[in-house]
Amino acid sequence: MNEREFIKLIIHNGRIDKDIFYKSFFVEDSWRIREVFRILQEIDSSVYMYFYPMELDFLKIHETKDKKNKKSIFSSNSYSEIMIAKKYTMNKLSNFFEKVRFDPIEDQIVRMATRLFIRNFVNEKIKKF
Repeated sequence: MNEREFIKLIIHNGRIDKDIFYKSFFVEDSWRIREVFRILQEIDSSVYMYFYPMELDFLKIHETKDKKNKKSIFSSNSYSEIMIAKKYTMNKLSNFFEKVRFDPIEDQIVRMATRLFIRNFVNEKIKKF
């Protein structure tokens, strides 16, 4: 399975649950998918929690602003919701990397990979409409 098929699988399922997460281990051409999912679980509460959290309070602080997680790219159902959720997710990603998480260069690489995954996911989801 390549990354595009994997993204379509996520869209079809509607969220990243345990099964989707485990299927990510077998994605062939995806760049740093494990690190991307590790970051996504930190910034979006709808993503399955596989890894131990890097910062326990980060998600709690940001999710209190959006209690029902309406601003998730995975659970949004219209074009406007997706674009708002993308902006919100990108802002949470920027806030998350204000601190050094791995090391400065690794942080830049993982941040870029996560941004690319979010962009590709949103573009594929928009095609659905």
